[in-house]
Amino acid sequence: MENKIRRKKLTLSILGNSQVGKTNLIGRYLGNIFQEDSLNTIGNERYTNEIEIDGEKFILKIYDTSGQERFRSTSIMVIKQSKIILLVYDVTNRKSFEELNYWVKTVEDNRNDNCIIGIVGNKIDLCEKIEVSEEEGIEFAKKNNFQFASTSAKSNIYNFNYLINNLIDEYFRKYPKEKEFISLEIQKEKKKKRKTCCQGEIYFPFGERFKARVLPWYIPMFEIREKKEKENSLI
Repeated sequence: MENKIRRKKLTLSILGNSQVGKTNLIGRYLGNIFQEDSLNTIGNERYTNEIEIDGEKFILKIYDTSGQERFRSTSIMVIKQSKIILLVYDVTNRKSFEELNYWVKTVEDNRNDNCIIGIVGNKIDLCEKIEVSEEEGIEFAKKNNFQFASTSAKSNIYNFNYLINNLIDEYFRKYPKEKEFISLEIQKEKKKKRKTCCQGEIYFPFGERFKARVLPWYIPMFEIREKKEKENSLI
């Protein structure tokens, strides 16, 4: 019997103020892409990536959330289903760092029980504009018992990738039962065996089935019409 490909979804959400670089961090992680003039995220954008952990396949769902105040309420739904949450701030914008307190409270109020949180300081390539030191970021993370990384999406510094991998490892160390995988192949087989309302009937396109049920005389007429079409095609 062939080995089943087992996958389970793991949800990761990235939150923080607008313009801190969340979308570009995701772009670097997924496809080494950076856009200098990326547009503001409206609502929540979802991306997927296949990852392998201890020889098992996982689908990592990544939510890119809007940092604009008018869309912040939409983040609550995403937080509730997330296993891993990253809070991002811009090291050249102190306000984005100070508002981490807001994001931490929002996460704590809405997170599920099994959740890991990390802090990311982005744009460290802009050395002359830095307003938040790395020490401050580390201190904030330690205070809240979160993992921390400073990075630059523009300069393609890979600390962000390492942080994601470390958070995934920490998540499975804390919640080992989450490694009880679901076999997609088995699910597909079960779906095939399920009975449908049309099982045992002669198949007609939807419109034909509907007419046949409402108008009992329609089936024989359909068969006569089909027979005539075949005869005409032979002439």
